[in-house]
Amino acid sequence: MGILTKLKSVIFFFIALLCFQTNAGNFTVDGCFECGDEENYQLGYEVLYNFNGGGSGLGGLYFGEDDDGQYLFFKMAEEYVDTTYGANSTDYSPENPNNFKEHTFKDIIKSDNLGLNQSLSFFVDGIETKLQIDLLACVGSCIIEGSGDNKTYSNSNTFQSSGFVTSGFGDADGVATGNTSFIENIKTSMDYNASIDGFNTASSLDLGTAYNGKYWQSYVGYEFMFSPNTFDSWISPDHIVSEFLALGESHASPPRADLDDTTVGVCTVGCTSVPEPSSFALLLIAAVALTSTKRKTS
Repeated sequence: MGILTKLKSVIFFFIALLCFQTNAGNFTVDGCFECGDEENYQLGYEVLYNFNGGGSGLGGLYFGEDDDGQYLFFKMAEEYVDTTYGANSTDYSPENPNNFKEHTFKDIIKSDNLGLNQSLSFFVDGIETKLQIDLLACVGSCIIEGSGDNKTYSNSNTFQSSGFVTSGFGDADGVATGNTSFIENIKTSMDYNASIDGFNTASSLDLGTAYNGKYWQSYVGYEFMFSPNTFDSWISPDHIVSEFLALGESHASPPRADLDDTTVGVCTVGCTSVPEPSSFALLLIAAVALTSTKRKTS
């Protein structure tokens, strides 16, 4: 293979990378991780859940960007908590020495959240915004049916996570301190599950069964959309996550295991840097110059 052919291959390779960088996206903020045909988070890290007494779980933290905005998806470890409840609740380890109870819908709507006591923080231009996002909440007052131990949440309720709507935090369940204007949307995996035909408060739906093309998502996930260019180098594997956010404390009732701490681990998606457009242009100019030199000396 001659130098010219090699240079053409190099140029084509970097053009392909650049196109991937600028065209990837088409995100749908619905609380379901990459459920859309074109949804593609470009950068991801492991999130390690370390449990007291030994053992661990694995979650994920994912970054995405397109022309419409910047996106974040935080997926909790299912070894710690999930979205199943009622008759279809997965095993919450009754043999656990702490004797944690089974998961119920009441636990999901009354207790489970990200950023307990506003410990979830985003940092924009050195200014901190603090949040607490409930996994699911009633829009307005919850309608309760029955009494005593037979109390249930009526299926006639309208549910959504944290009371956050596109106009901002409109409900006491979504708590924020500081500027939230850069946050355009927040959805959780329970937002998605609540939109599935057949959703009910007595029991989560069967895992692996399609309901008009949708599947129950068993992980606890939080998906965010931010205004375009809110954060610098959002999908660069060279960025420092702690400069953008602090995940803070999450609350799960009951958890599968007693959580000690969580740490952001190794990069798992998009771990190779893609040249910025200016760097690519310089590379292309250099390649063209080498090609020109080759022709002159041939």
